Amino acid sequence: MLNKNFWMVRTAERGYPFEDFREKSLISIGWGRVGVTMRFLIFVLTAISIWANALAAEPNNQQVLLAQANFQEHTAQKMVEIANSKRDRSSDPDYIAAKEGVVNTLLSFVVFCYLYLGYTYITNRPTGFGNGAISTRHKTPKHEMIKIPGGTFEMGTDIFRNTKPVRQVTVRAFMLSNIVVTQEQWSSLMNGDNPSSNQEGGDHPVNCVSWHEAQAYITKLNEKTGKQYRLPTEAEWEYAARAGSGGRWCFGDEESQLGDFAWYQANYHYIRRKVGQKKPNSFALYDMHGLIQEWVQDVWHSNYKDAPHDGTARTAGNQTKRVIRGGPPSGDAKSLCSASRNHASAEMKASDIGFRIAHSC
Repeated sequence: MLNKNFWMVRTAERGYPFEDFREKSLISIGWGRVGVTMRFLIFVLTAISIWANALAAEPNNQQVLLAQANFQEHTAQKMVEIANSKRDRSSDPDYIAAKEGVVNTLLSFVVFCYLYLGYTYITNRPTGFGNGAISTRHKTPKHEMIKIPGGTFEMGTDIFRNTKPVRQVTVRAFMLSNIVVTQEQWSSLMNGDNPSSNQEGGDHPVNCVSWHEAQAYITKLNEKTGKQYRLPTEAEWEYAARAGSGGRWCFGDEESQLGDFAWYQANYHYIRRKVGQKKPNSFALYDMHGLIQEWVQDVWHSNYKDAPHDGTARTAGNQTKRVIRGGPPSGDAKSLCSASRNHASAEMKASDIGFRIAHSC
């Protein structure tokens, strides 16, 4: 099922336009902004040059240059012929000084632009070390952590075979990131790497990361921050997704509202979407339904028999299979309900699986 979704998305990538596909690095942002500014200033400086030359010229030359400034090419050409027949001012000191002033200003600006872009490149470029390994200067990504209050809820549903038996679970207060880990966050911490099948970067969710790679990211984040981040447990994830709702979704049971909270089969259209574009649930968490499936800490069991009631992770069992929650972006409404669960190999990398981080209070 996951492989099928993966290849469907990869195939769709070739035929569908993407929204906001031009995610910009620092260098590309620099080029874009500086480029626009450069073109504008060149236009202004050119106009100033023409007007300066016009003011320094004799009447005939002044009319020629003013005509050029107003883009009256035919009139300017005729007037040039008249002006040239009367006097050549190419050696006039005032004329030369005016042109040199404009040229020097323009060259200074161009030098500044190249120095700025060079500095941006040097401070953000990848640098080689060791046996061809790649490193990059990076910042610790910022994760907005939301405090989820503790409480007791009914975990599971009778809709699916693997979500039974429904039981009461008590969850302690914990912190959970308001969005899934993005490609920018991953790349800024993992030496510029972006494993995602799509390479939009920025606020698009990172994907094609295995459960073990998600753990590696968290380990490195903990080393950088001195905190104890982790994947949420399955019980924590469902409790946070429900956000106090006993219905199928965080807002209740009215399926017509799902499109306000989730990217899924009805509105996804195999176009890569950014995080946080839909409404958050009442815990201020985005994309708990759809957009991308999420790794959690627990090992996979086909039902909740003998599962813990205290919100902790289920760690006994087959360590090679891990639980994923949230529902795929290509899934139907039913597969996106808060209680829906699935599993994959801990080594699995797919374009519809990512993760978000948590830590205990």
